Amino acid sequence: MKNSYKILMCLLLIANSCSAQNNDIDPLFIEYNAHTRGNFLNIKLEKDILTFETPSVNKKLNLEKDEIEKIKAEISVINLSKIHSLKAPTTKRFSDGTMIAFFTIKTSNDEFTSSEFDHQNPPKELLKLYHLLESYVNKKG
Repeated sequence: MKNSYKILMCLLLIANSCSAQNNDIDPLFIEYNAHTRGNFLNIKLEKDILTFETPSVNKKLNLEKDEIEKIKAEISVINLSKIHSLKAPTTKRFSDGTMIAFFTIKTSNDEFTSSEFDHQNPPKELLKLYHLLESYVNKKG
């Protein structure tokens, strides 16, 4: 009986620990940065303001609550602690074929930076997040 109690307590602690990790995925700041010699593109999300910047464009967009929730939902399925080691699907950036890109995601407790990848072609784990941010920039003009 004592062993059953100990096992139950361990399982409850593990379950609580896992749920606490998932609840802390409320991003405070998201940045997509792409750059090469002479060119750059930067998309930043801070609170409900999405900033899009290139050498010729600098605009700020207000996102709706449902748009923010979609971003949070997408981030919640990403294992943030492993984005630094994700494998890029292509290597055009090595020969100046495209800009070098990466994500930075800050939560209340930590900051996560992804591995570098070709602009517009992130690892599959980050692809939906990239397309979501890009769609908001394009939709809101």
